[in-house]
Amino acid sequence: MTSNTFKLVLPNMNAEVTETTFAATENSSMVITQQMKAVTDYLTEYGEMTDEELQELLNVKKTRAYLLARQMNEKGLIEIIGRGAAKKYKLK
Repeated sequence: MTSNTFKLVLPNMNAEVTETTFAATENSSMVITQQMKAVTDYLTEYGEMTDEELQELLNVKKTRAYLLARQMNEKGLIEIIGRGAAKKYKLK
């Protein structure tokens, strides 16, 4: 760097949320987050949901919805049925 340049470091606004969520799931396999609770409540009431409904319910993008659904599936909370646009989620 030269004397007339400056370095600007911006915070990663996504890092805290992601690290907190994953750290909590690594400590205990049955930690249920508020988002997981919202999904299980929805599935209890309606029986099944699509990927788009999951994204809308939690106000998240596709990647976060996918990661959350995968975590819930690994914990045995939900079942993922189908692939692609036909994918649906149900309680186990």
